[in-house]
Amino acid sequence: MEPGAFVVVNGRGARRARRGHPWVFADDVVEAEAIAGAIVDVRDRAGAVLARAVYSPHSRIALRRVAPAGTQTDAAFWRARAEAALARRRWIGLGPCRRLIHADADGFPGLNVDRYGEGLVYQATTVWADRQAPEIVSHLAHRLGCRWILARNDVEVRRREGLETGITEVEGSVPEEIVVDEGGQTRIVSPWLGHKTGLYLDQQDNHRAAPGWIGGRVLDLFCG
Repeated sequence: MEPGAFVVVNGRGARRARRGHPWVFADDVVEAEAIAGAIVDVRDRAGAVLARAVYSPHSRIALRRVAPAGTQTDAAFWRARAEAALARRRWIGLGPCRRLIHADADGFPGLNVDRYGEGLVYQATTVWADRQAPEIVSHLAHRLGCRWILARNDVEVRRREGLETGITEVEGSVPEEIVVDEGGQTRIVSPWLGHKTGLYLDQQDNHRAAPGWIGGRVLDLFCG
């Protein structure tokens, strides 16, 4: 957290923060003493600290909750949170093709990280995520023995945070195409050009379940 960084919110924002809601909107911010991407204390008008959150002054979602008030959000905190995300996946099978970090759902505002065999593809859509992603993703790559990392930061939503867009080969040699097993199905994935980070891995469980619901032959009316 930036020393002394804080954001004061109105009554509506304070109620959301007290309930543990992950977001507080820009309309509810009364005062801010922080730079974009900082982790701040979220305060009510009386000065009580309600939570810690990532501050995004250029976004409609001004505050994205990361921890309760008083939490030490240092490098060890984020490594432990990454380990917790991995642990949640292990009970359903970590596998060679899996979303490892799913943004706010795993407590990493604006950061998605997908694994494709020997590589990781990530996308950062907030200033905080853009700054912290290299260290977080490098930790995951080391833990899982991955050989390459690609940043798919080519989405328009980054411009709302004042970030540039583009695709960057962060580490290793990223292949044009890879063949992976996704829920028992063979997929050809293009890390550089595919949807989002290459494939809709946030829908992986639905991909496995769909054949049992549908049966027979299916016409895909949404194919490219």
